[in-house]
Amino acid sequence: MGVLMRPLSPGSGESSSINQTRRDMEAILDQTIGRGEVRLRRQAAGVILTLLLGLSVARADFTGDFAAAFWTNAPSGSGSVAFSNSFTELVLQGPAPATGSPGVIQSSLDGILYNGPLPGGLKVGGTVQFDWNYYSPGDASDDEADFLYWAPGGSTNLTQLGFGPSAGTVGNLPPIHLPEGSAFQFVLFTSTYPGKDAGSLIIPDFQFNPDIPEPAASTLLNSLLISLGAAHWWRCRRRASSRS
Repeated sequence: MGVLMRPLSPGSGESSSINQTRRDMEAILDQTIGRGEVRLRRQAAGVILTLLLGLSVARADFTGDFAAAFWTNAPSGSGSVAFSNSFTELVLQGPAPATGSPGVIQSSLDGILYNGPLPGGLKVGGTVQFDWNYYSPGDASDDEADFLYWAPGGSTNLTQLGFGPSAGTVGNLPPIHLPEGSAFQFVLFTSTYPGKDAGSLIIPDFQFNPDIPEPAASTLLNSLLISLGAAHWWRCRRRASSRS
């Protein structure tokens, strides 16, 4: 006749030890998961705060979404277009003076078009503003500098920055709002002849202020407050447990 063997039941001392071990393990797991959660929430809060602040800050100079890689020389004449001073300025320069008989005129149309990081121009709507310096020597100069911009499917708008003779005209373009997908262009027309230098257009202090949709901004702020609140709750919970 076989003997039925039952699992041994731990004594009171063993049971207490096992329960304590279980509690210790649960506490360790709880702290580990909690710390990881708080760490992730803090990281998320940092990202959200960065986005919230970043969306409200103007993007200056020809960097980031306005870096040289997102521009195309168009139209491309016999002059030059380049970014200078650590990409803080855009310089359009007409060709060198023509050589030959007096009265020989060399004309050039040079420009640069903003394509944007996505096809079609701006990836978000916003306002564009900048300063300019237009220079065109010669009493009979017919040089001209323009800023052109257009919304998707819309007509081209032109703002004249300079025309004719100028020893150096400095101006400022008030903020112009451009919707998402808009493109814009700087253009310089110059004519040179022996003894006459070509005109130039310099664009310093270029700024773009992106639109911040109100629902998006409030959603980011709410998420930030929730994340920071969760981290604060966990810290209070740990303090209370350490005192007990």
